[in-house]
Amino acid sequence: MSRVCGELCPDSKFCRICCAPDILEQNVDFIMFEKYGQIEIDENPLIFLSCGHFYTVPAFDGIMELTQHYVTTPEWARSSAQNCRSG
Repeated sequence: MSRVCGELCPDSKFCRICCAPDILEQNVDFIMFEKYGQIEIDENPLIFLSCGHFYTVPAFDGIMELTQHYVTTPEWARSSAQNCRSG
């Protein structure tokens, strides 16, 4: 299963092969309204939260308004903090 670098692999209940049908029906992208079973996870990785929710990286970035605090690239990599005081 694809994951974001540095993130732990999600619980096996989220395995796309073994998971319950309702897991595949979860909306993971509020921009394109795509469900877990519809996305290509190698092209659109997911963030799995400890509460059990999971989202595509761009959807989660939007929810958390990360572009308000970080300069991002199209690959969703954080290159520098806009409000960083260390440099």
